Amino acid sequence: AAIDMWSAGVVFLSLLSARYPFFKASDDLTALAQIMAIRGSKETIQAAKSFGKAVSCSKECPKLDLKTLCERLRGTDCSSKRISNQKIEPKEGLRIAGNVPGPTGKDDEKTDSLIYKEEFHSQPRTVKQDIQGDSDFKSTARSSDTKGWNRVPDLAYDLLDKLLDLNPATRITAEKALKHPFFENM
Repeated sequence: AAIDMWSAGVVFLSLLSARYPFFKASDDLTALAQIMAIRGSKETIQAAKSFGKAVSCSKECPKLDLKTLCERLRGTDCSSKRISNQKIEPKEGLRIAGNVPGPTGKDDEKTDSLIYKEEFHSQPRTVKQDIQGDSDFKSTARSSDTKGWNRVPDLAYDLLDKLLDLNPATRITAEKALKHPFFENM
């Protein structure tokens, strides 16, 4: 099922980024904001529309490049030289509005407008601090240990993108995923 492929994508994202758990949210709105920060507001809004739901965002969030994201989170940058003290700028509060269950989770209690403040980067941080100093995540990568990470093929990130497609109707199926070029010669 499509939800299983999404789950496989999140596991693959955790492996490629050396972050577990990758998404950590205490409620649905926080989870939506975390997903939107990765997939971008356009894809998120389009996926919501396909389900007859309305989601609006106070500012447009671009879709992140999954390879760059994973390399930064695991402390490697295989495509170019990394600056170890590169700052991650703080994100502003993001206003997300839509048909979201109220505090009790019942569908008949809808909230029209909710505010989400980005929890991960409330202050500027260095890449090293983000990887090693974040108590909310367990990281298996070590910034000094890049052995093997330069051999992660671009096809892995292409498959990851297809697994994390927000629209279940267009998300890659298990059969197609197993036929993806990433798995050739395995």
